Amino acid sequence: MVVTADDFGRSDSICHAVELAFREGLVTDASLMVNAASRDLGLDVARRNPGLGIGVHLAFQDVEPLTKSKYVASLRDLSHSAVFLRLLFAGSAHIREVRAEMEAQVKWLVDQGVQPSHINGHNHVHIHPRIRRTVSQLAIKYNIPWKRTPHERNFENVGVARRAQQVAVSFFCMLTSFVRDGNVNVPNQFFGFAVSGQMKREHLAKYLAKATSGITEIICHIGLLDDAPSIDGYSWTSELQTITTMSKREAEDAFNVNIAGFHEAARMKAAWMLQISPTRHNLISK
Repeated sequence: MVVTADDFGRSDSICHAVELAFREGLVTDASLMVNAASRDLGLDVARRNPGLGIGVHLAFQDVEPLTKSKYVASLRDLSHSAVFLRLLFAGSAHIREVRAEMEAQVKWLVDQGVQPSHINGHNHVHIHPRIRRTVSQLAIKYNIPWKRTPHERNFENVGVARRAQQVAVSFFCMLTSFVRDGNVNVPNQFFGFAVSGQMKREHLAKYLAKATSGITEIICHIGLLDDAPSIDGYSWTSELQTITTMSKREAEDAFNVNIAGFHEAARMKAAWMLQISPTRHNLISK
């Protein structure tokens, strides 16, 4: 079970909340917006807490591009659907600019001496069909072991708009699942999108209870203050309270799960593959 805090680096409040939730709650990893205002504080938090896995949260909205691309900058203040459409109908030159920005964001984190534990996208932009393959290529090139697939097989009692977003995200996840990505790991289960910014203890307990064999990712959006801009309906403080309502050890004892970060999950999977490889060899030989 991996618990990932998104939007790390977006504000000081979020950075401090991630540190608190890692030390006292369930957070194992955080997805850093490397072009956000508080990215340097995020790095400080990561260095103070070496067990905290840090991933790349690819972002075009709400931030300035690292590459200074005018096209990428034009996506900053658009809605989710508008960004999707702009990318869908973008010319090849503009898509090359977007892909260059994606690599610049990954490279920036690597250049800080951080080996990313995972890669995903702000508002799940990484599943867009025009750039999905680039995400996988970057994961392979920079040895990033995990990529998020936000296909949530769980429909909470949420509003129509959130339900529509959930259906759309799941559709594109399933649409692209038939395209091989090479050796990039994806979690077996994903929870938290339906109740983003509104996760309660009962939601968290349900997700922990649904954990099966393999890797399950729960995402959260947490902050010491409800001050993150442009996200209506989010309660960063309430979700922080939910994520810190129990420690990792308490969750493991209560739900019979193993709370571990993406780096540890990759090591566990590699060890498991080594164990079964002799069996596979014997079966092939026979």
